[in-house]
Amino acid sequence: MGARRRRCWPDLRDSVGGDFRLDDAVISLENVMASRTRQLQRDGEVLRCTLPCGWGIFEGEWSFSARAPGYEWTEQAAEAAYAVNVGGRPSYSDQGHRIAIELAESAGG
Repeated sequence: MGARRRRCWPDLRDSVGGDFRLDDAVISLENVMASRTRQLQRDGEVLRCTLPCGWGIFEGEWSFSARAPGYEWTEQAAEAAYAVNVGGRPSYSDQGHRIAIELAESAGG
């Protein structure tokens, strides 16, 4: 296992993610992209994130893999919740959790 380093987003602008799950259920890339997204694009079997980026409208335990240039694929987990949930039509959620990820530095990095 490589060393883990916390980097701020300007250093990791070109990140990708895959293997998305919500409460242990596999979430397809199509479903992730169908939710509210910000600065996220599909690139084959991964999502390319221009940081800061965001996705999701569902609360729960999200897990996914992430990597960036100079870093290995690293498993991530985060609890998603919103401070504001308003029902009705249209409904909306706001003030969601912001997460920080930690990546394992590659052997050559």
